[in-house]
Amino acid sequence: MTKSLTIKNGQLAVIANILNVPKHGKEARMRNRFLQLILPRLKEVEEERMRLLKEHSKKDEKGEMKLIEG
Repeated sequence: MTKSLTIKNGQLAVIANILNVPKHGKEARMRNRFLQLILPRLKEVEEERMRLLKEHSKKDEKGEMKLIEG
């Protein structure tokens, strides 16, 4: 029987931060195994987020994203 867990992309960073709590023994091995599964996806999601920000943001004279303070 295979169990599956569905995690939304927006929750990946929160889960990774929660799992960075020091543990020992079997708990640490299982946590590290789970982190190794979600960290590549977290990196992919962050790269896509930055690509979309750059694509849809307003640009200054140099072509860099404008920072709007508010």
